[in-house]
Amino acid sequence: MRSHLDGLALSDLSRKAKLTKNKRKSKGVSLQGGGTTMSILERLQHIVNEPAPRLTPEGRFPKEAEEFVDACLLKDPDARKTPKELQVGSLDSFCQSLL
Repeated sequence: MRSHLDGLALSDLSRKAKLTKNKRKSKGVSLQGGGTTMSILERLQHIVNEPAPRLTPEGRFPKEAEEFVDACLLKDPDARKTPKELQVGSLDSFCQSLL
């Protein structure tokens, strides 16, 4: 019984194996558009273990904007405001600062 692989050269098989391996390999996720990439698991570890991102540089944006973003990105769900609370408090202050 002949296999469908009998007609393929060894180099063809090697090339196909490399292409298949490259297709499965994750390209990673870039941090803030930088050249460093992370796998999905590394990215999740970064999100869990590192401090929440902040608007930078400090003072570039209105104080209300910085407070609103900080309130949205609190990691502790018990300390984080609900969307309704954000809308009523921080978002209103932030929008008023833009006017």
